[in-house]
Amino acid sequence: MNVKKSIAYLKLIDLLNGLVFYAPVALLLRTSRGITIPQFFSLQIILYLTTCLAEIPCGFITDKIRYKNTIILSLGLMTLARIQFIFADSFYIFVIEAILEGIAISFMSGTMNAYIYQLLGEEDFEKNMSSIDNYGTVGFISSTILFSFIYKIGGMNTLVILTIISTLIAFIISFFLLESHYQENTKNSLKETELFKRTSFWKISTYSSLFSLGMIVINYFYVVKLEVLGIDETYMSGVILLYSFVQLIIPKILDKLNKNKTQYHVKAFLCLAGICFLILYFSNNIIVTLFMMSIISTIIMIPYYIFSGIQNNYIDQLNLHDNRATILSIFNMGNNIVSIASFIFFSMNVNIDGLNIFLMVGILYIIIAILYKNIYIENK
Repeated sequence: MNVKKSIAYLKLIDLLNGLVFYAPVALLLRTSRGITIPQFFSLQIILYLTTCLAEIPCGFITDKIRYKNTIILSLGLMTLARIQFIFADSFYIFVIEAILEGIAISFMSGTMNAYIYQLLGEEDFEKNMSSIDNYGTVGFISSTILFSFIYKIGGMNTLVILTIISTLIAFIISFFLLESHYQENTKNSLKETELFKRTSFWKISTYSSLFSLGMIVINYFYVVKLEVLGIDETYMSGVILLYSFVQLIIPKILDKLNKNKTQYHVKAFLCLAGICFLILYFSNNIIVTLFMMSIISTIIMIPYYIFSGIQNNYIDQLNLHDNRATILSIFNMGNNIVSIASFIFFSMNVNIDGLNIFLMVGILYIIIAILYKNIYIENK
């Protein structure tokens, strides 16, 4: 089987995985089964904590069993996790679902990134990865649009069943993927434990976690701004659709960027994201606010994909090819730690003024943009 066919299967898997029909009522799905709001946030913390703790072990296993088998395993676990929703009638069953989903995410974390990099190589990696991710975005948009119709016809259980079927089909398709070629480490390769002694490693990890922070603000605090402007929170689904549609242009933007000006691009997009967050904080105009909401996620995702390429290139330069998934998982731990800290902070401060978050993140992004410089690898 050729690489093109495998990439086509990968796009279909991403599309099906994006069909989460119950996403618009994820909170209601749980509260209707007896879960309280504090328990909901506890489940999110358990999910992210499981993902964080499982990152390195799952990355290590991935490098042993290879990418295709890991994708199969991840989708199998995700199918099992979503099946739990049919039977979930207590907090403890939802805990099992969160743990299964967390492990599934950990197995997929870094694996898809590494798999695409191994199949297609370094050239145009950022564009190729974002193009494949777009299929997941299209799936999400489609399921969100169809949500109201399906919910009215079949209710909550139908949303869950259709999501399970989509994930199950993705799981079956994953068996037809091509196993990527593995490039073994050279004799001069660095030991993984020595990574933690390198300033370059910590810089990449820190910068990568910034994008996770921005997306958390988008996902959980946009609704606060809508309420301040007098817009009903039910319109949040429309906002999500709006910025998801805009994200589809990311591959085209990445294709236009000069690869020799990475430092400039990262600085420019981080600064632009910071300015947009500040405008969002100060704006009292509905049109301006909705416009900012529609573009911020796209602006953040562009340097995210640039850093995905930097991470893989970093692994190549250190000759750690056959430990790629493990190292990418280590990088992703920073994202998970930021997510956990954010959920703990949010759950402990339910009455927090969410608008101040836009101000703080906006200033932080601008400061980081000013200070950012290209990351150079230290001599061994």
